Amino acid sequence: MFDPQHPTVTNSLSHITSDNAATHYLLTINKPDYTATLTADKGYALPDEIVVKVAERVLTRDKDYTYDSTSGKLTIFGESIRGEDPPSTIGDIVIEGSGVPIPIYSVSIETEGKGSASATPISGPAGTVITLVASADSGWEFLEWQVVSGGVGISENKFKMPNNNVVIKAVFKEKPEEPTEPTEPVKPTEPDQSLPATGENAGIYLWASLLLFAVSALLLALRKKRMSEQSD
Repeated sequence: MFDPQHPTVTNSLSHITSDNAATHYLLTINKPDYTATLTADKGYALPDEIVVKVAERVLTRDKDYTYDSTSGKLTIFGESIRGEDPPSTIGDIVIEGSGVPIPIYSVSIETEGKGSASATPISGPAGTVITLVASADSGWEFLEWQVVSGGVGISENKFKMPNNNVVIKAVFKEKPEEPTEPTEPVKPTEPDQSLPATGENAGIYLWASLLLFAVSALLLALRKKRMSEQSD
């Protein structure tokens, strides 16, 4: 039953919670405002509009109450609850509202060349920071990220999820072949110093041979002469 001094407060909220757990509103001569902060559940956002009723009468936003859909702050003016003519305006308070599901968007990864790539996380609401990782196969190297669709800007392997799905391509290129070092040329074998040289040095050996022959002939002549003298 309605108590004119303690009207009930009913939060008819879906996927929304209120920090004001009071189930009754105490009426006083000062006509205090009713205040609360609404918070959306995870995966939901606060609605742009809520419905506030007093004694089955729908109140007017910004005239009878204020509501900020960003911060969730709600203020129902005391005068709107009690009114100037209590018997006709006072009544139980009802707050109605439903959380709005936050859209979830996905990231798809393609590759060109030989290598693998991934995104973390692979999905999320708009504003989620996505981190990209690429790993090239042996003999290949990562070249660049290409945005196939989604209209995002990638910086330091990261981007923020927009209000749509995104497709990213990781491009790999083959590494250039390593240049081979030139073969060291074979050095020619040095001539044996013990062998007689040819060309200009041949004359030296010829004169030495003639000199040796002349000395031998002279010694032979001297020997014959000596033997002849002894026989006489």
